[in-house]
Amino acid sequence: MREYQIKKIIFSIFCFMASPIYAYQSSANFLTAPNNNSYYLFANLLYWNVSEAGADNWVQDIGSAGVHQSTTVYGVPFDSDMGLRIGAGFNNASGWDASLYYTGYHTDATDAQTGNLASAYLGNFWVNNTNGASFGPSYQSADMNWDINLDSLDLAFGHEFIVKNIMSMHPFFGLKLASINQDIKTNWYNPINTNNFTQGTEKITNDFNGIGPSVGIDLSFKLLSKTHYALSILGSFSGALMYGHWDLKDVYNNNQPVTKTIDNTDMTNVAPMIDGFLGLQWTGYSTKINTTVRIGYEEQIWYDQLRFYSYNMGRLHDELTLQGGTIDVNFNFK
Repeated sequence: MREYQIKKIIFSIFCFMASPIYAYQSSANFLTAPNNNSYYLFANLLYWNVSEAGADNWVQDIGSAGVHQSTTVYGVPFDSDMGLRIGAGFNNASGWDASLYYTGYHTDATDAQTGNLASAYLGNFWVNNTNGASFGPSYQSADMNWDINLDSLDLAFGHEFIVKNIMSMHPFFGLKLASINQDIKTNWYNPINTNNFTQGTEKITNDFNGIGPSVGIDLSFKLLSKTHYALSILGSFSGALMYGHWDLKDVYNNNQPVTKTIDNTDMTNVAPMIDGFLGLQWTGYSTKINTTVRIGYEEQIWYDQLRFYSYNMGRLHDELTLQGGTIDVNFNFK
């Protein structure tokens, strides 16, 4: 875990120093200050992978008792999935611009195990264990599904500055709204240490809705500039301080029938997020439209997103990380 945190710190420092996300810099002629008003439309194709610290332990396979006893901890692996970012903006002759854009991403992960299985979640712990003296039931098999939906809306205002004809600097500020909904469903079959029921289901809901100020900077460095096209390396770094509410639920049911509801008190708090991008940009110029294509690597870190109460780990404060490739097409209408 310490190594994981160190990597996140290094990434944050790298983004700040190398800088380049999107208070979306319009694709005006590179290193030429705009001389008229224009507007632009853009769309990003995202191919991201999710990681979350709380997803590395959903079930344990408890070995047989003895002098040498082993326990295997299982996490749930997320595959890469597609997402989308779309938006529009306006650029005026003085160098100021405004943009509004939406980001949507959905992914899920599944896993199934067999053995002498014990749950990492609190609902299972209290089944037929009202005084907490035992550890809850263990099972012969189990499976799970972890579903994540992220939606965000950004309004940003920025200004472009040309530095010594080799670099474009674009600081920006704005407002971010975000919704991150996570549903964790586990199914448990054939309990080993009880014959009162044959299967159970536990569902955990961890939904976040927040709003907060954002600030960042885009940097572009000229690699090649011709009359009708230009190539540059660019980067972006931004952050937001989100004031939000977590809706938390944990309900276990089995066919005894027994229902256990964990009082995961809803939370209202502040949590930061950061976003970094590094890539290449090609821009083609014409009399009516400038077309820009960007390709690169992007990473978002949403801190303190997983907040429900776990049997093994107590109250969670785990960050959600999304990372992967981003392809962007931008049309700037003069």
